[in-house]
Amino acid sequence: MRKIAIGLSLVIFFGAGVVVKSFAPSSAQDSAFLDRRISLLEQRLNMLDSTVSRLQQQSMSSAAPTQHARDPEMTLLRTEVELLKIRLKEIECGLTRLDERTLAPAAREAQKRTSTQTQNPCRQFPDSPIQLSPHR
Repeated sequence: MRKIAIGLSLVIFFGAGVVVKSFAPSSAQDSAFLDRRISLLEQRLNMLDSTVSRLQQQSMSSAAPTQHARDPEMTLLRTEVELLKIRLKEIECGLTRLDERTLAPAAREAQKRTSTQTQNPCRQFPDSPIQLSPHR
């Protein structure tokens, strides 16, 4: 068993020597070939690096104007949503007043007596005119 291990070690040792010799440049031509290959690889890496940098700059520059262009639109949409919320509250209050107006006087008094929480301001003056803000 020991002889096989020693024999195997010698084969590996000599095989490694052959492999090292085959990769070692044996002439100036091999050296020039490797130098050209390394230069080509460096050029390709530099080209890839510049392309990635250019793409990053383009993505950054294209994102900025889009955001600035959308700011006025977002402001307008927020304003419109706020106006709609105000309008909805006015309509709800108007419906509450109409509901209060249609109650029988006895039911209205009973509701006032049983209500322990603060009164809804829309129910306090049901006979006042219902006014909505004008449309745009």
